[in-house]
Order: sequence, then structure tokens, then C-alpha cells
Amino acid sequence: CHCFHKGRTCNEACLCVGCLNTNEESSVGGKRNLAIQNCLEKRPDAFTKKPKEVGSGCACKNNKCLKKYCDCFRFELKCSEKCSCKNCGNGKVVGV
Repeated sequence: CHCFHKGRTCNEACLCVGCLNTNEESSVGGKRNLAIQNCLEKRPDAFTKKPKEVGSGCACKNNKCLKKYCDCFRFELKCSEKCSCKNCGNGKVVGV
């Protein structure tokens, strides 16, 4: 569930069916609370956002690295050998 992954409970706007990611299940012993504990036992960083390091390269396929979807373009960097982009239009030199 997208809301569960973000650390939020679901509400009437969600498209979930038979969802247990609710405020009622958030109490001690609730199924949501038990699921969170289970996830954190397996992966302590399960609900933390992992920031991407600036300059770690992009993997663009369709935008030619010329739109803000591209991490390099967004941070005003030229694509480099760290990138695995296709049809780059942001300065990546191929075969050097």
C-alpha cells in the first residue's frame, strides 16, 4: 500500500479494498502496528527516505536528459560516465 510505505494511514480517498492500514488498526496490538514492527525487524530503514547523492548519475531513457526528470539536468550537471542514460542530449561523450 502506497500510504503504508509512506508511513501514513489510509483514508476514504485511497483506492484500497479491505485495507487494514487504518487508525483503528494503529493501536497497540493492531494489525497495522504489528505489520510496521515486522517490517522494521527485517529492515530498520524500511520507512526512511533515502536521499540520492548529487552527481551519482542518471538512467534516463526517453527525455534525452533535457528535462527536470533527469537528476543531472535538475542539478545543472553534465551527464558523465556514471550515467547509464540513452540518447543523451546533456553532454555525455560516448566511447571516449
